[in-house]
Amino acid sequence: MNHSLPETQRIHVLGAGSIGLLWSWHLRQAGYPVSLLLRTSEARQQSIACIGHGDVMVDICDASTTDEIHRFLVCTKAFQALDGINLLANHLAENAHIYLLHNGMGPQQQVAETFPNLPVFAGVTAQGALKQGPFSVAYTGKGITRWGPMNAAAQQHLEQLPFAGNLDQIVDPDIQPALWQKLCINACINPLTVHFNCKNGQLATIPEARAMISTILEECHAIAVALSIDHLLEGIESRVYDVIAKTAENSSSMRQDVLNHRPTEIDFINGFIVNQGLKLDIDTPLNARLTESLRNLP
Repeated sequence: MNHSLPETQRIHVLGAGSIGLLWSWHLRQAGYPVSLLLRTSEARQQSIACIGHGDVMVDICDASTTDEIHRFLVCTKAFQALDGINLLANHLAENAHIYLLHNGMGPQQQVAETFPNLPVFAGVTAQGALKQGPFSVAYTGKGITRWGPMNAAAQQHLEQLPFAGNLDQIVDPDIQPALWQKLCINACINPLTVHFNCKNGQLATIPEARAMISTILEECHAIAVALSIDHLLEGIESRVYDVIAKTAENSSSMRQDVLNHRPTEIDFINGFIVNQGLKLDIDTPLNARLTESLRNLP
């Protein structure tokens, strides 16, 4: 580990779910000072364990009393992202960079519009992680993380990777294709693993699930055609099944949320597709039905 990175390189991480813990671990391994922001009255050091890969020590800070933030990695649920950043807006340095790493679409645009003078980047990751405890995470799948600009301020900072270290990441000047592709993949896997109460891999073996995947993607394609971005979704069905195969033993984040009686990100995944359809006068009945069924869970 490189211990020489200065305090000015400190990264504040908001969100202690599986991805927040995994990236806190990765960044500390790379030598960055890391502050994990929580609701706590006790500032302390805390060990984060990446199962089978060792432990690192990070600083735990109360989100409301943290120091000035220069590099802000937001790994919350989609519905928490904008509110979480707004609560910490007074702590953001004038030159702060904001990095968003969550499922779904909508908050990326909202954050970029709310903070037009700060570079805002959206991330799309193919990494797999499963939270094992409050500060332990299993690294369940390696994959590339793409970072791309969401506003003009971020366009000025594309020359180098956002973070140093042994991270499989690239800068993508046009992040929209990756965002839309990830949205469509999540729109198939997340709600259907809840609907059929199954692991990801089982979706490929259930005829009704396969038919629903085709219909979800047909509705997405109709919206993409209306937005003149249908080229972004070429080969998307094969990508869906590729992800299903690679994550066959995983339980989707939405299924985990439902099983643990937590709110889901349905409004920012299938719900985002439904809202786009309403704006364009395009029917999306299956996405709408899945959205409503997830909203109405007890």
